[in-house]
Amino acid sequence: MAIHPRLTSLRAEVIVNGSALREYNDDNDNDVNTTRISRYVEAVSNANFEVCVTIKKEGLSKRYGVRSTVFVDGNRAHAMALHRSKMGCQVKQTFKGVNSIVHGHIMEAAFRFYNLAIIEGEGSSLDEGVTVPLGEIEVQFHYIKNITDSGHLVDTIPASTPSGTITTKDASLEALSHFIGGDQPKPVRYDKMLAYDLVHEKPFAKFIFKYRSRESLKHLHIIPRTPEPVPMPLEPKQTRPTAPNPPQNEGSPVLSIEEIKVLLNHYTGKKGTWDGFDRAALEALLNHHKASRSTAANLNKEIKKECNATSSRGLKRSHEETRAMSQGAATDGLETGARPVKRRCLPRKGDDIIEID
Repeated sequence: MAIHPRLTSLRAEVIVNGSALREYNDDNDNDVNTTRISRYVEAVSNANFEVCVTIKKEGLSKRYGVRSTVFVDGNRAHAMALHRSKMGCQVKQTFKGVNSIVHGHIMEAAFRFYNLAIIEGEGSSLDEGVTVPLGEIEVQFHYIKNITDSGHLVDTIPASTPSGTITTKDASLEALSHFIGGDQPKPVRYDKMLAYDLVHEKPFAKFIFKYRSRESLKHLHIIPRTPEPVPMPLEPKQTRPTAPNPPQNEGSPVLSIEEIKVLLNHYTGKKGTWDGFDRAALEALLNHHKASRSTAANLNKEIKKECNATSSRGLKRSHEETRAMSQGAATDGLETGARPVKRRCLPRKGDDIIEID
């Protein structure tokens, strides 16, 4: 709710769906000695709204009554007059739409926010019946005197509303985004109509609500722009030092990482996942185990070969000795060129002779 800086007994707000629109300060309205107060509000597309005014006796003139008038986009929409004697401590007034008198009947077209259609162009697209300022809801307060009951109603022609189309040039002046139109007029009833005279032509106080879309409010820096998300820095993945990538032989098949892991499990006899190793490290481990396996195989071959050679040499020597022995046995008692003779055992010198009877 906006409170007048000089006359705190006057307050105003814009209501949508039963809730007051949030108000934002207008940096261009910083003079507390002025009769006006300006605020920005966020327009809700295609929504009806009301303007609510609160008037308190305290601080106002003790001689005159008060008239409050609502203007939308520079056009008068609705006015209410209040006699001083009828004010009491506090009075609330609600302005719901554009009022007109047709054939003696009071008609009201509910306020509604509509989106502006912005077209390319440098010229002005404003209708002749639409006066500036656009994009504003204004509430003016006048002191009134000579207040009497009005016995008859005079037909009035409601002010024209914008066509809903505006050029880029007109829209860019104040970052316009919406305009205010009225719903289908409906008849309404009031207790009485008053006639009066203005004490002064100029209002003694007024409220201005500049309605814009959220994007327009950001463009005007009324509300902060939505910051772009800052990507979080990625923490470096802790991995083991990678071994240099061994050179691949030309023509050798390129193994996938999964195939390398299967071969590592085969060579090591483990069932590990090998997580944390990159491709270069896995290939280095595989080559290491291949080389170890190849070295062991070659060593086994050499040992087996040496064993076979040693065994062969021993067997040959055994065959030679056996053959020599056989040959010795065959030639024992033989003389070259002579038949074998029966050997006779004769006593030798030193032998003992035993006689057997």
